[in-house]
This record gives sequence, structure tokens and C-alpha cells, in this order.
Amino acid sequence: MITTRKFLGLGAAVTIGTLLACANDSTAPAVPDRVFTALEMTPPSFKMAPIAGLKTGRLEVRAEDQYGVPMIVGIGSFSISSSDPSVATVADAQFWTSQSNGVPDDSWISANVTAIAPGEAVISASQTIGGVTKTAKSTITVESMEGWSLKVDPAVVTVQVGSTVRVEAAVLDETGNARMKGAFYFAFTSDRDDVVALSEDEWCVAWPCEAHVNVLGVAPGEATITAKFAGFSATTSVTVVP
Repeated sequence: MITTRKFLGLGAAVTIGTLLACANDSTAPAVPDRVFTALEMTPPSFKMAPIAGLKTGRLEVRAEDQYGVPMIVGIGSFSISSSDPSVATVADAQFWTSQSNGVPDDSWISANVTAIAPGEAVISASQTIGGVTKTAKSTITVESMEGWSLKVDPAVVTVQVGSTVRVEAAVLDETGNARMKGAFYFAFTSDRDDVVALSEDEWCVAWPCEAHVNVLGVAPGEATITAKFAGFSATTSVTVVP
């Protein structure tokens, strides 16, 4: 997606190209040199949690000229670090480029951030181009998960023999918002395999994804389905009727 700022930047690139095309015309104005003006890091801030599915994130860093147009540069003069590695670490910086009609039109460096423990850390990046050094920062907040819980829905269910119902599970933060991003981290078990049979899948039907398990009624009786994830647990009571 091209943002308004990026769109204007691309427009500046077209203007630069037009000026270059006219460079041989003695009446054309002089083409200004591109100057390394800014280092942009996105996102400028975000929240994480030391829990699978929310533990890692990615930052992108771009060098831009005075027109806001990305500069095609390498990773050699680039550095990135965390102000507090005990809260969040940053590593695996990689250089990427994209092309349009065979001509490079964008370059960026991506780096992976990992949440370690609750707190706040500032990720700082620095790059030098043509003797000019610029920096960029992103503030990472690692949440404590205090007050978080695992919810199953429905908590009580009745199913007939031979029929199937779906039980969903989601990690909720202290405000009740679903925060889990992947269903495959959950584990579902039954205390009565002779009463119900479970079949899991990882299909994401909403965002954030909510894990779910399919509960098949096998024989009349009572069973308890337990969902577990990262130290959280919750149960559903199942009654199977003829």
C-alpha cells in the first residue's frame, strides 16, 4: 500500500527523473544532488508480550533523501541495538530491495525484535551515507500479562451422539480483548475419550485468530474439555445425549 507520504515521495522521484532527462538542455535548471536526510523506522512503537504468538515482531528501516524518496543503500554502514536487552532484543538485520521495470525503486533493512520480559526498551538504528549519519528509534513495550486469562466458549455445551460442536478458546488481556494471533499454540484434551472425540484444526476464522476444537459426541455421558496455553487453562463441560 502506498501511503500519502510515500506517494508524494514517488512523485518527487518522477520529478527527479524528468530533471535528469533534461540535464543536457543548457536551459534546464541544475539537478540538485540527493542528500541523505532521514532514517525512518516503522512502526515507531508497538506492544509485545513474552508469550508465543506475541513474542516476536519486525521493524523496517528506510534511508530517505530530501524528497522523501528511499535511497538504494546497503547494510554495511548500518547498526541497530536495544537500550535494554533484558526487556527486548533485536537481531537478524537483513537488507532488501524491490524493483520496478528492472530498476531498483526501494530498499529497506528489516530486523527481528523479541520480547524477553515486561518493561520498555528503545530500539535505535543508525546509518551513514556520504559522510552523513542519521538515526531512528522505535519504542517497544513488553506487557506483563498480569490479569490475562484463557477463555473457552461455550463453557457448557450439549451435543447428540454422532453430532459435532465447536469449542473456541482465546487469550484475553486485562481489558478483555483477544490477543492471541495463532491457533496452533493451544492444546485441547478430554477426560473421557469414550464419551467425546476431539479433532483440532488451525483455521483462522477471525483476527486475532481464535483456536477451536471440534467435539464429536461418541456415547451418552459427561466429559470435560480442557484448553491449555502458556500456563493458562480453561474448561468446557460437555453433556452427550442419545
